[in-house]
This record gives sequence, structure tokens and C-alpha cells, in this order.
Amino acid sequence: MFSEIPGTVTEIEALLRGTKVYPRSIQQAGGEVLCAVKDAHQFYLLAVFNPQMPPFLRDSFSGETQDLTETLAFKWCFPSHSNAKKLRALFPWTAPQNLENQPAFAVLDLIGLAAPAILQAHNKSYDFTLVFEAAPDEMNQLSRTLDEALDAVTFAVFQENYRRSWAMRAVQLQDETEAETYRKLGYSDCLMKDKSRGQKQFLIDAAVWVLGRKNNELWQELHKATFGNRIHRMSADKHNQALFNTAWTAKTATGAWQFRDRFYRLLLNNEALHFQFVREGAEKLFARFQKKSKG
Repeated sequence: MFSEIPGTVTEIEALLRGTKVYPRSIQQAGGEVLCAVKDAHQFYLLAVFNPQMPPFLRDSFSGETQDLTETLAFKWCFPSHSNAKKLRALFPWTAPQNLENQPAFAVLDLIGLAAPAILQAHNKSYDFTLVFEAAPDEMNQLSRTLDEALDAVTFAVFQENYRRSWAMRAVQLQDETEAETYRKLGYSDCLMKDKSRGQKQFLIDAAVWVLGRKNNELWQELHKATFGNRIHRMSADKHNQALFNTAWTAKTATGAWQFRDRFYRLLLNNEALHFQFVREGAEKLFARFQKKSKG
């Protein structure tokens, strides 16, 4: 039995029995520990605390409490919208900031899995800041909402202990009324449909493409759905983008998002590999953007 609240990855994982702790996420405050963990394919905020001590952080989040001993307990907090809002309130660095007039690089995390690796890649000596973008039409295609897009970045920022300022931009909006809705959600910037999105990178798609190539059956299925039996004569970038567009829009007869769901599982099963591909791709793009902005 630990005489104190366990506060290291080794100590916490010894109690979790198979659950992964993200080491950068561990935060200690008021005698409690809060960290990001993944149990199977599910992400949680985990509070570690002594139930006999007055609550400090743990009561801020909704979740299920698991008592281990009289002096040690866990609280498993699902990554819900309400918990994301509380996280942004308690840790201001997990909330987007208004970065108007600052050099920024816009990125997309289409299915909510790329942000941690993008943050890892950027958490170095780059002068520009990151702006995560989300558009209602794109989110609708993926059965996601714009609050889910914001929350995914918030949890990623906490997971990676990313302390640099970042922004969240809603784009391709119809009017100012729609923009105000997203500002109330917590978005720091909004763009209408007649405004340019600026620098746009599909970092998550690059990772999906590489992983898809590692699953030949899925790759052939995706390729056939996109091009049929036609011989395609286009650049590699346009060819890949056509495949990506099919992955996000192709439906089965029942309306399920066939390719998205299968790629989603593929990415979750290969998190380390996925992060590696996104991180390496992002680092190249960031270095290129940094050089261009200074040239």
C-alpha cells in the first residue's frame, strides 16, 4: 500500500493493471492527482485521491468513483463536454485564446485523434502559434459537432501538458448569428464562408493514408470505391485527396460511415504508429512554414 497518493506513471499504472497513463498529463494539486489515461480504446480523466481528505479537484468533474483502500480511490471521468468545460476553467492553458494578428498555422483534426501528435510536434522552437479549425459541414459529414472538436483539442492539450497559447477557429459559417453560437461554445475565432481559411493542412488524413496502406484489404476497398476500375492520371497529392474524400463520405446501404469507422478503429489500434506519422508529417510542415514566414 502506498503511504502517499501515487503520483508517477509507474505507481499509477501498477494500480490500474493494463490502463495506459499519459506521462505528460500528470498534475498534482491539493493532495490529489489528475491525469489522462486510456483504458482499452477509451480515454478518461483520472483523479487519484484519498477519500478521507477534503475534495480539491475531484468534485469538479463528473465520473465513477472506484475505492481501492480506505485511503486511496480513483475517479474515472469520461471526456464529456461538461468535463471539458470544467477542465478549461480549472486549467486556463487548456482553453483557446484570441491570437489575432499573431503568425499562426492552421491545422485540422478531422476525427479528433491527431491533436496530441500535432501538439508534440509543435512544442519546440517555432515562432508561430497553432490554430485548430473546424467547419460545421465537415463535422456533420463525420457525425461530429463543433463542441466535440473543441473538446478533443482541450483534452489533447491537457494530455500533452501543452502550455503554449493556441486558438480554435470555426470556419465556413453562414452568418454572424452562427458565429456567436460558436463563440459561446468557447471558440476564439470565426470565419464566414466568403473568407479564406488560410493555411490548411489535413494532418489526420496523412496518417490515415499511411495506415490504410498497411491494411491492403481496406486500401483496395477504398481505392475501388473511389476510382472503380478506371486508370487514374493525376498527381499523388490529388490522388490521395480523392481517397481521403471518399473515406469521409462513403456510406453503406444502412447509412453507416463505413470507412471512417474502420479507419478510426485502425488508428486506435495503432496509436503509437499513428502519433509517429502525424508528428513526423507535422514537423516537416512546421519547419517549411517557419522558413517561409521568415524568408
